[in-house]
Amino acid sequence: EWRLHASNDNEKFKTQNTRMLRKLINQIARASHYRGLTVTALPGLVGLVVAGAALLLWWQLHRHDGTQIRRTLNSEADSAKREIQGRVETRLFNLVRMAERWELRRSIPRVEWESDAALLVEQFPEMSAVVWIDATFRVQWVAPTGGERPWVGVDLGNDPTRRAALEKARNQRTIQIMGGLALKGEPQLILAVAPIFIDDEFGGFIGGILRSQPMLQTVLANVAEGLSISVREGPDVIFLRNAADRILDGEWGVETDVTLAGAHWRLRVWPSQEWLATVESQVDEVALVGGLILALFLSLTLHFAQIATLRSRELAHEAAERRVAQEKAEFLAAIVNSSGDAIIGQTSDGVILSWNTGAERLYGYSTPEMIGRSISELLPPNHPDDPHEILKTTC
Repeated sequence: EWRLHASNDNEKFKTQNTRMLRKLINQIARASHYRGLTVTALPGLVGLVVAGAALLLWWQLHRHDGTQIRRTLNSEADSAKREIQGRVETRLFNLVRMAERWELRRSIPRVEWESDAALLVEQFPEMSAVVWIDATFRVQWVAPTGGERPWVGVDLGNDPTRRAALEKARNQRTIQIMGGLALKGEPQLILAVAPIFIDDEFGGFIGGILRSQPMLQTVLANVAEGLSISVREGPDVIFLRNAADRILDGEWGVETDVTLAGAHWRLRVWPSQEWLATVESQVDEVALVGGLILALFLSLTLHFAQIATLRSRELAHEAAERRVAQEKAEFLAAIVNSSGDAIIGQTSDGVILSWNTGAERLYGYSTPEMIGRSISELLPPNHPDDPHEILKTTC
C-alpha cells in the first residue's frame, strides 16, 4: 500500500511539475515578446519636424539679417559717393575761381599766379601742384616753385585719352577730371583742368594735379568707418582702404557709380570681420540652438513616455498572469485538500512540505504536526524498506 501510495503521489507531482514548467516557459516567452516591442518612430519624427522648423526659422532670420546688412552697406556706399562728389567739387571749385579770375583780369602776372597757386596747394595738401596749360596742351607754369618741377614743358596732348578729355573741357567749357598720370614717386595722380576763355578765345587751362589716394583718404576719413573701400577708374585702382578683408568682398561687396566732372569712377564697399561682428544679429543663432535643444527635449520626452507606457503594460500583463497563476494554484490546492486520498508533498530528502485532509484522516496527524518532519516517521518500526530508496525508485 505504501509503494502504491508513493507511486500515485509521484505521478501527481510529475504532472503538476510539468504543468508549472510549461506555464513558466509561456510566461518567459510572453515577457520576452513584450520586452521586444520596438518603440515607435514618433519621437524621432517629432524631433525631425521641430529641428526642421528651427532650421527654417534660422534661415529666415539669417536671410533677413543679410538683407539688413546689404541695406546698410548700400547706404554707406551712397554716403561715400555723396562725400566724394561734394568734397572733391570743393577742390575743383577753387580751380574754377582761379580760371575765372584770369578771365576777368584778361591776364595774371606769373608771380601773383604762383602765389595764389601756392596758397591753394597749402590749403589742400593732397594737391601735388597747380599748373597753367597753354592752348596747345603743353604745361607752361607750375606752382609751388622751387625744387624739381617735372611737369614743366610736358605735352599733355600726346596721350589720345588725355587729349580727348582736354578737347572736351575746351569745347564744352567745363572742368574735366582725367587720370592716368604717372610720375616717379607719386603714383595714382589725377589731373583736373578748368578752361580759360578771354573774349571767346581759348587761353588754356588752370590745372590741379591731385594725389588720389591721400585726397580720397581725407575725403572719406569719417565716412563708412570700419568698412573697406576701393575706387576704380576703368581698370586702375585710384584708391584703396582696408584691403586686408578682401575675402569678404565677393560675398558682401556693393558697388555704385561716381560721376564727377567727366570722370567715371566705380566705388566699391565691403565689410571687415570686426564690422560684421558689430552689426550681425545673434537672434538667428539663438533660435537655431534653442530649436535643436527643444527638438532633442521633445524627442527624449516622448521616447521615455512611450517606454513608461510599454513598461506599465508589461507590469499589468505580468500582474494578470500572476493573478491567473495564483487562482490556478488555489484551485489545485482546493482540489488537493478536498481529495479523500492522502496527498503528501515532500522534498527529495523526504521532508514533508504539504499534508492534505486525506492524509490527516489516514495517518491521524494534523497538518501543522507533519509540516517539516521526515516522511520516514510514517513507516512502522523495523520496516525493511528504506524510504530514501523508495523515493529514488519512484522518482
